[in-house]
Amino acid sequence: MALEQEFDVGSPTNIVPIDEMTDEDALLMAEIEEVDGDPADEGPAPEMQEFEVNLVPFMDEGDLGRLAEKLIEAAERDKESTTKRDEQYAEGVRRSGLGKDAPGGPAFEGASEVVHPLIAEACVDFGAMMMKELFPPDGPVKVKMIDDVTEERSEAADRKKKHLNYQITTQSPGFIDAHEQMAIQLGLGGSQYIIHYWENGGPRCEFVPVDRVWLPYSASSFRAARRRTIVWDLSASVVKERIRGGMYADVIDPDVAPSSEPTDSKSQQAQDKVQGVQPSGNNEDGERRIYQMYVWHDFEGLDPLATDEETGESVGDIPYIIAVDVLERKILAIYRNWDKEKVSQFGDVEEVHWVVDWNFIPWKGPYAVGFPHLIGSISAALTGALRSLLNSAHIANFPGLVRLKGGRNSGDTERINPTENVEVSTTGGADDIRKLAMPLPYPQPNTVLFSLLGFLTDLGKGVVTTSEEKIAEAGNNMPVGTAMALLESGSKVTSSIMGRMHRSMAATLSILARMNRDYLDEERAYGETGLDIARRADYEGPTDIQPVSDPNIFSETQRLIVMQETVRVAKEMFPELNWDWDAMARRFLSHLKTPNAEELLPRKPKPQPTDPVQENVALALGEMQQAFPDQIHEAHLRVHLSFLANPLFGGSKMFAGKLIPGMLEHVKDHLLMWYEATMKAAMTAMTGFPPEVMAEATQGTDQLAATQAQVHPKFDEMAAQQGQIVLPVVEAAMNLLEQVSPSDGTEIIQAQAQAALQDVESKDRERQGKLALQDRENERKAAERAEEAAQRAEVEEAKVDQKDEELDLRAEEAAIRADQADEDRESREAVEMEKLDVAVELNDDDNRTALEIARMRDRGGNPGNLKDGSSFSTRQPGD
Repeated sequence: MALEQEFDVGSPTNIVPIDEMTDEDALLMAEIEEVDGDPADEGPAPEMQEFEVNLVPFMDEGDLGRLAEKLIEAAERDKESTTKRDEQYAEGVRRSGLGKDAPGGPAFEGASEVVHPLIAEACVDFGAMMMKELFPPDGPVKVKMIDDVTEERSEAADRKKKHLNYQITTQSPGFIDAHEQMAIQLGLGGSQYIIHYWENGGPRCEFVPVDRVWLPYSASSFRAARRRTIVWDLSASVVKERIRGGMYADVIDPDVAPSSEPTDSKSQQAQDKVQGVQPSGNNEDGERRIYQMYVWHDFEGLDPLATDEETGESVGDIPYIIAVDVLERKILAIYRNWDKEKVSQFGDVEEVHWVVDWNFIPWKGPYAVGFPHLIGSISAALTGALRSLLNSAHIANFPGLVRLKGGRNSGDTERINPTENVEVSTTGGADDIRKLAMPLPYPQPNTVLFSLLGFLTDLGKGVVTTSEEKIAEAGNNMPVGTAMALLESGSKVTSSIMGRMHRSMAATLSILARMNRDYLDEERAYGETGLDIARRADYEGPTDIQPVSDPNIFSETQRLIVMQETVRVAKEMFPELNWDWDAMARRFLSHLKTPNAEELLPRKPKPQPTDPVQENVALALGEMQQAFPDQIHEAHLRVHLSFLANPLFGGSKMFAGKLIPGMLEHVKDHLLMWYEATMKAAMTAMTGFPPEVMAEATQGTDQLAATQAQVHPKFDEMAAQQGQIVLPVVEAAMNLLEQVSPSDGTEIIQAQAQAALQDVESKDRERQGKLALQDRENERKAAERAEEAAQRAEVEEAKVDQKDEELDLRAEEAAIRADQADEDRESREAVEMEKLDVAVELNDDDNRTALEIARMRDRGGNPGNLKDGSSFSTRQPGD
């Protein structure tokens, strides 16, 4: 048998015409076509349909290479546009003085290098205030429900609050550390960033300084930018880990790295000086630079989830996260970055944000301004003034000298250290060293310069400080209204800044809630805490959590003032209202930071249904009671009304003051619940269905309203019967209440409130008058002190001028003495020379005379005849 016949391959006799195919043959053909398909019609890989997959392995290498070049060039242009910004940041770090390289001041040996701590102090103070307000010890999250408050929603919101506080304070220990770094640097850079991500079963975050975030020049804000670049310098081990975990595609060799570390920005170099570190230059860890870019891009149909299902065309630019390796210029990752649950019917998508921008004081453009922009010039002036004061004091104690040049004097030249005893030698007969050298007349530290230093300090601190110092100085005598007005006027700048911090913290909590919704492992969360702390379903729906901080109140002084005023108003102006003093006490103790405050207060039990007799007793003691829907309202009403009508209890003035107000409210609640329950029962009896089922079945309220209209006449009859029992008792109770406490009338209450208000205003005016007198007295004393200070300054300046004149006079006298000494010395030298010349001449004459005499004696002549014609007689022997 032939091979073709054995396997029935290619034999024309085995080909079945299409029109003769059975149903079984057609089904088999359809299955073959479904498996094989047409190669020309092959679509994207099935894995690309997964939303969170890395798209790099499924795209053409050439397309990825061109995209990498385009993105790197765009990022480098964005970097160039932020060069000046980086220099400003670096200048602010230098002006803080922490790196000991602040510019300014003279350069002579021993010159002061001190830096005024204005900027450093402002940054530390702001960071401490921000962290205290945003991250209290109990956690930064609280519940705030706006509408549709149900018990189920309240329990879910409470679970979310506890879970998020647990994640922030315990599960992610680096969370607070990263925000604390950001808070200190925020004042220096103006804008700083925190990036959030999910790792190891929980949220994580990292601080990203502003010099490592590049935005296009045209961007109006951080979130509005369509291209945002975050610069990472990752070690080889981190890159390998991300490749193994599938975060990055395996398209580069992590072991191939630059010979030196990536170049740092100028601000990073300044930060390194503060920390006392510097790059080794050897790149032992194999660091390489990676751009993590948040861009809106059109892949032109390459992404199946970014194409229109009907037309197959691309929907245009939509957000992606793209990681680019700068060294090998390759793309490591492409991830879709829109919320797949929030795609509109028109194909519009909502970008998912992972980075929170924190801004100090916003300005035009995406970057905010900080302390170096606001008070950088004042800080430079303060540093210059402080250095001038210290240098003048240093020079006044160890001034330089001028030494006379020329003359015949010479000696040692010595540099004398403080407290050192040095011996010097001179020649030429100088007996007083003050005749050879004169100290330069440097002035003492100037009082005017010292006053200027204080003025500049107050000017710089006034930019961001509040009025709390003035309130603290005033003590308890300042009226609350005055204190509040002073706080408000002195804290506008800080209040606006803290408002922006509050909004950024709210954005942070929104990101955490979204990550918990998408990635929370409920079993793992339960295992770590041992409690049913949260569920992924809790994070669905509207946001009902917010930061615990208050953007309008950012200090304990403000909180205590507001609390004191609240208590005063409650006691003095509206004492008749039923204030919750337990809640007020808890809040007051909380503001005072009282440890274990709950142990000091009575615990309020949760209301529980009870019998009407116990409710009567509690109401007679002034304790409010709550009605519950499931109670038998008619029975409760009978017992309550009987107690209220009893002459010994409700009819007695002894109980009426406390009993009647609470009892009437309680009876009203029972009546309303009885009305609702009776109507529901009547409608159910008429239709056979509960009202809730009828509303769902009819999909509206019209049919329900019609049924209620049919039932209501019967209910009116029942209500009339009930009213015959209730109304007389209630009317009698209200009459008795008016007799017992007539002051509870509305007009009387309003009159009392008005009188109390007038009394408060009168006292406030009196306090204001006293305060005005005190202010005028303080101004007078301040003027006197200023005048005395000015007079002292003039006296000191006159003394300085007098000392300068004395120094000048002494210098002139020293110069005159030096000139006179020179003249005397020259005169003495001239006289000595004349005497020496005369002595030499006389000596020469005597020598010649003696020589002539000797010669004459040798010749036997008369020694009296000398060469000059003179003669003298000599005695001969024997004369």
